[in-house]
Amino acid sequence: MTASDFILGPEPTWLTCTCGTLSARVPCWDCSRVRERRRSELTARELAAGSIPPRFRWARQGAPGFDLGGRVHGDHETLVARILGAERVCFVGGAGAGKTSLACACLRERLDGGLFVSAIALGLARAQAGLGDGEPKLVESAITAPLLLLDDVGQEAKVATNAVRDVVFSRYDADRPTWVTTGLTSQELAALYGDGFLRRIAGDGALVVRMGPERKV
Repeated sequence: MTASDFILGPEPTWLTCTCGTLSARVPCWDCSRVRERRRSELTARELAAGSIPPRFRWARQGAPGFDLGGRVHGDHETLVARILGAERVCFVGGAGAGKTSLACACLRERLDGGLFVSAIALGLARAQAGLGDGEPKLVESAITAPLLLLDDVGQEAKVATNAVRDVVFSRYDADRPTWVTTGLTSQELAALYGDGFLRRIAGDGALVVRMGPERKV
């Protein structure tokens, strides 16, 4: 078959897109891609907002009742500004210290693409997935989210398939911002996951935010 063997059909009806481009469809391909990107960005914001557990939906800067009192070490406003500008943040404190409340409030300020994931749920994700189904969606989302808030590290089930360590290492290698909250000390974290894990969440370049009574981290 040669080029001359092709039968040419009628030309499409040419239309003018709102952007001024002559196109066979309205909106044109470029405008369609822009709309799809905006739709995806909106979906990411909705998913991020929806990922924050209902018990922390109230947590936002300036919200009534959002008063950490003396549980934050240092000036609150300065600390929040540092958190929002940091790529890696480790919120440390005992139960009820306010670490997850502060982390969620800050996540709302950087909501685009941000994702809240419980370490407990992540720790069980692979064990609960069907054999041969590939990586669970929760693990994939935790690895690829533009910003991950991994809550309560150290409280998940200590099973061989635990994905917490893999997620932290993958995000570190990909240079993706990761925030974690934990009630464990650095020694406890190192004992559970190894020194490499500790270095990736709270080592050089990371911001360690201490909540509640002073603890050695």
